[in-house]
Amino acid sequence: MPHGSLSLEVHSKSLSVTDLSSWTVRIEDGLLVRETDPGLRLDKSALVPALQVKVDDDQLGQFVDVVEFLEVWSWKSHYQPTECGTRIFGGTSWSLTVNANERECQASGENAYPSFADVNKASLSEERFSMLVAAITFIFRLQVGQTLRN
Repeated sequence: MPHGSLSLEVHSKSLSVTDLSSWTVRIEDGLLVRETDPGLRLDKSALVPALQVKVDDDQLGQFVDVVEFLEVWSWKSHYQPTECGTRIFGGTSWSLTVNANERECQASGENAYPSFADVNKASLSEERFSMLVAAITFIFRLQVGQTLRN
């Protein structure tokens, strides 16, 4: 089954006063583009140039399988730590947009993520989001030094 209609954008940004680093991954028209920004890090050696990788239908199919497994289509539009009974200043914000096979998910969070136990509940642990990031790294063969989190 061809998955050429898949598009993806994942973004994560540190909200720490001392570290405003971020990364973005996009897949569109058969190409994965990964960009990083070291933000306020003093050590600019962490800067990784934009990476472009051609993706094939097999990889796109594997990724759609992961999206199904992680129930991404059911993720809420926004997760926040107040749902877990706490407030967090600083930390990490993230956003995700996936379109595939005429389905769409737009989700985001600030220091909170979809719980692995129930996607309708927030968690302070990255759980499902980390699995999604790991799947992107593995399926699209990003090498050490090219990982999403530099």
